[in-house]
Amino acid sequence: MAAGPIKNFSDLAITVTSGWVIEEVGGDCTGILGYQPQQLAGRGFLDFLSADSLEAVQAVFEEVAKGVAGEAQFFLYRSLSESGSWLHFQAIVQRSSSEPLRLRIDARDVTEQANLDQMRMLRDRALTATSNAFVISDVNLPDMPIIYVNPAFERVSGYSAAEVLGRNCRFLQGADRNQPGVVELRKAIRDQRPCRVVLRNYQKDGTLFWNDLALTPIFDTKGELTHYLGIQSEISQSKLLEEKLSHNAFHDGLTDLPNRLLFMQKLDQASRHVARTPGCTFAVLLLDIVKFKVVNNSLGQAAGDKLLNHVADCLVRCMRDIDTVARLGGDEFVILAEEITGSEQAMQIGERVMAALSEPVVIEGHELRINVSLGIALFAGSMKAQDCLNNAGAARFSAKQGGSTRCVLFDGAVIEDPGNRLQLENEIRTGIQQAEFCPFYQPIIDLGSGSISRFEALVRWNHPTRGLLAPAHFLPVAEDSDLIVNIGRSVFSQVCRDIRQWLPNLNDPNDLSVNFNLSGREFSQPNLLNWLTDALLQHKIPTSCLHIEITEGVVMELPDTSRLKLRKLRDLGIHVHIDDFGTGHSSLSRLQHFPLDCLKIDKSFVENIEDDRTSAEIVRSITAMAHTLGLSVVAEGVETEGQAEILRQFGCEYGQGYHFGRPMPAAAILDLLKKEAVLGVRS
Repeated sequence: MAAGPIKNFSDLAITVTSGWVIEEVGGDCTGILGYQPQQLAGRGFLDFLSADSLEAVQAVFEEVAKGVAGEAQFFLYRSLSESGSWLHFQAIVQRSSSEPLRLRIDARDVTEQANLDQMRMLRDRALTATSNAFVISDVNLPDMPIIYVNPAFERVSGYSAAEVLGRNCRFLQGADRNQPGVVELRKAIRDQRPCRVVLRNYQKDGTLFWNDLALTPIFDTKGELTHYLGIQSEISQSKLLEEKLSHNAFHDGLTDLPNRLLFMQKLDQASRHVARTPGCTFAVLLLDIVKFKVVNNSLGQAAGDKLLNHVADCLVRCMRDIDTVARLGGDEFVILAEEITGSEQAMQIGERVMAALSEPVVIEGHELRINVSLGIALFAGSMKAQDCLNNAGAARFSAKQGGSTRCVLFDGAVIEDPGNRLQLENEIRTGIQQAEFCPFYQPIIDLGSGSISRFEALVRWNHPTRGLLAPAHFLPVAEDSDLIVNIGRSVFSQVCRDIRQWLPNLNDPNDLSVNFNLSGREFSQPNLLNWLTDALLQHKIPTSCLHIEITEGVVMELPDTSRLKLRKLRDLGIHVHIDDFGTGHSSLSRLQHFPLDCLKIDKSFVENIEDDRTSAEIVRSITAMAHTLGLSVVAEGVETEGQAEILRQFGCEYGQGYHFGRPMPAAAILDLLKKEAVLGVRS
């Protein structure tokens, strides 16, 4: 008697005879396999099986054929459909008769379930292989415990899965719970919404690691929250690099003291604090080393650097924790002494500084006695923070006039000295009228070919009594007023005249370009584009000859306005460079939204790349990130061939600095052009 169909295995009913030839097919043969039953009759059942199913199925059939009728065996197989796709089946086979031999196969199509199983296996393998840590927490259990972590979590945290399952994720923060990211995380969990935060987490051994956490709520089919999925990325290295960039942007590369940018921020904060605190004031102490250049020139730069570090250490040791000691550049240091009562205490601080610096010091085997000129100014509620620094500068000028080592307190009378701000402003106005401001040009070199790529125009002042002055002597005062705009327009006109004179000496005018710096006040002028294009047209200069340099701080001050103005410059064919990168916002991710061509790495990052692996890594990273954004890179402050070679290895396209050439007047550039004939590659 023939065996009946097996319950739940009746999608297909197949009868095979000896040799496993298909005799009959019942069930939904056409719907599942795509064949008509008569198309399968007479064909071998094994011919439709996959190679990985064949041997096992044949063994099952032979065993059933030898057994007792009605005894069944379970097996799995994959079969080829009429469309050419492989289908998965669960099946039971039993012998329905012995003479002649017949086997009945009752099969169920489980392809969909098999595909799901394969996807689950793939998901599990992916979760195991990924470098991101995955954590799943159950919101329906007390304290929302962890119910799953992948191997990446174990690697990053140092905890095994067994040690964390059943615990709330907060243990990763330890006692460090007062974090902005933790507060945002709590709000997101309360509101049942996704969020992304950066957290300070701690490994099993207590080591800090930074965690970029993306938290996602998981809801069931009824819309009820059931779990949270946390995807954690370990970002400690990038966080350290970000902190290093931020530190370098606000600190002096030699002494590690706060630089001018950070000092001005602290000065502004102190002025706001005094405005809110009656009876409290602060003092600014500005000093420089008398005859420092003599030490630097006679004993060498290394000795000069040691002397500067010695002065920095002395100043830090003799000041309080609430005070700020900064290096403004060169041999110029400044101190912000906060929460003092008046001029008497300010002078006591000045005398303490002078005493600390008066002790002899041995540098490179030479005993030196340090002489300084020190000016002190008290802050008054009606003045700006910058005014206090200017007054300290005026007092220092008076100290210089009175002797080699003096400490002078600004008392109002100093303002009549020729070095004060008012006098300097008047001299600048006269200098503009007399066309005393002129451009000098420093070459920018193609590091690949060694040829000149272009020049940067740098302003100089032909002062009638003090000789040729560098920008540091007048730009701070000019930038605090509208004088910088007039200086810029006067110098730019001269740049256009110089370019006009150079062009006939070139085989191709497109081989010449000049970088021109725009200050924040110049960039904010509403008629900026008009006066630039008018000057170019007047002197018949192609816009391709002009590259504009602007600092990242100016761009970020009004980003929407800057973006529009920069786009208009680009539309005119004028290239745009970000100058002194790293000394302001230090955010390439923000700069990517602006139409830019080139990025200039500030010299403070370049000067130590031969000796400091961290500095070298910062420069390499900045270069790589800039290239990712489609920007070419110029490294400033290149002073040795070793620095130039490292920059070449990093893929930096251009270099600028004393190693390649100092700023020179226009006449010298003309001679240089005549020798070179054709300039190098332009960005």
